[in-house]
Amino acid sequence: MRVVHIVSDWKVTGPVENVLGLCRELKRHGTDVTIMCGEARARGNRIEDVARALGLDIMAHREIRKHGVMLQWLVDLLSGARPEMGRVLQGLKPDLLHCHLRWGRALGERWAEELGVPLVESLYDIPRERVRVGRSGNVARGYVVPVERAKEVLQRLSGIPEDRVVVAMPGVDRERFDPDRPVPDKRSAFGFSDCEIVVGIVARVQRHRMFGLLLEAFRAAYGEEPRLRLLVVGRGTHREDLVVEPVRRMGLEPAVVFAGYLEGEDYVGALKAMDVKVFLVPGTDGTCRALRQAMAMGKPVIVSKRGLLPHIVEDGTSGLVIEEEPASLARAIVTLARDEALRASLGRGALEAAKTRFSASAEVQAVSRLYRVLLSARQSLSRPTPG
Repeated sequence: MRVVHIVSDWKVTGPVENVLGLCRELKRHGTDVTIMCGEARARGNRIEDVARALGLDIMAHREIRKHGVMLQWLVDLLSGARPEMGRVLQGLKPDLLHCHLRWGRALGERWAEELGVPLVESLYDIPRERVRVGRSGNVARGYVVPVERAKEVLQRLSGIPEDRVVVAMPGVDRERFDPDRPVPDKRSAFGFSDCEIVVGIVARVQRHRMFGLLLEAFRAAYGEEPRLRLLVVGRGTHREDLVVEPVRRMGLEPAVVFAGYLEGEDYVGALKAMDVKVFLVPGTDGTCRALRQAMAMGKPVIVSKRGLLPHIVEDGTSGLVIEEEPASLARAIVTLARDEALRASLGRGALEAAKTRFSASAEVQAVSRLYRVLLSARQSLSRPTPG
């Protein structure tokens, strides 16, 4: 089976890391996988580089963009030119296309129709609008969604058949995020003592990520429990205004460490240094991979009720699900800081969730099953009508 994954970006951001993980597992299980992504606009953090390091076949193409696909189509139409991407895809002879991100969907729809191959789309959140579910010509469509709630909404909005949608949360690399694996001692590097309780957050510093709520809650919790420390992992153009200056104004400087953007083993080490992980607002990846990675490290988590968060974290089993207000978050932080047994219990629950629900093996089995269903439907459509 040959599958082409179309990713409408050139950077490893948002759900792209999930795509790379899925493609690596598909290849390990015998699927011939090629990734098509956009041409890089700058150096560093390129999908091409990461994919090749993982041993994946990848092609960058100028017609694949994060934005503006419709404009490119209009240019092609007015010029009468046949898009080069079509020739490339015809040369690859895929059995199926699998698309990711908004414009990846648009490109997938166009070329699946032209090539007459099935189309799969991965959704990384609960759908908010109707999606196409039918066939055109020899094209059958299917969807991969992260949680059962997303499947329910998808079927209610679009009437998609039961066998055309599978639930598969993106897998976590459990070899990399193994709580027992030796990694750099970032706890000592950050200056935390063994008796201090480290609350961590991993998020790009942006206005919508509710850092104000986090700092208000942490100030209240720190006033009750002086052993608390806050570790902020991430970067952002508004870091000074949203985090650094408020910390200074609140008098929290002795209790807050800014780690900045971390990669590789330093990032894993930072997760290991945390006693509790907080995640309040999903970013471009609705499946919240930083949260799931911390859970794979056996860390108890505190989350809000936004997006997929209450579907990823089971309240009282793998973490605490709170209201979006400082008092609720402060209570949760203090509760976990003072109850070592509860932290340990929720950490075990988080690790078990990672083993059972964020399994790369389970993800690839579900996706492969959907591929087979769609290819079977294509063959049925291709058979001549009796008589």
